[in-house]
Amino acid sequence: MFGWLSQMIDALWNGRKWVKRAVAISLLAVLLSGLGAVALTSIGAPAFSYLPRFFDPAEWQAADAQSVERCRMLLDLRYRVGLEGRTKEEVQRLLGVAEADDRQASTYVLCPSVADFYVLEIGWEADRVRSVRVRDT
Repeated sequence: MFGWLSQMIDALWNGRKWVKRAVAISLLAVLLSGLGAVALTSIGAPAFSYLPRFFDPAEWQAADAQSVERCRMLLDLRYRVGLEGRTKEEVQRLLGVAEADDRQASTYVLCPSVADFYVLEIGWEADRVRSVRVRDT
């Protein structure tokens, strides 16, 4: 099937077997790594599902506690979108209704951890975000 490739390698390197083997192994490695990446992404391998992504309020609110979507959006939410100084109404428009809410803090479940769940805890002062922290429950 790849006889032409063998002939080309022979012509270029005048029958040096070590060069043919090195080129063949390199081509095989490139081919297999490309096929492996395609296979992993097509089956939804976990390594690809944890990569960070942009924050999207609709997807945040639609995500459940068993998925990793909220954890993937967390960096963008905290550092690009930002929560500090926002009012409670602004936060609710972005994140939806909190799983636990009182006058001092609101808690949003992010994603599963080893033992339980990671949560986003927002501290309030005068109906504005005072602090934001992530912790394991």
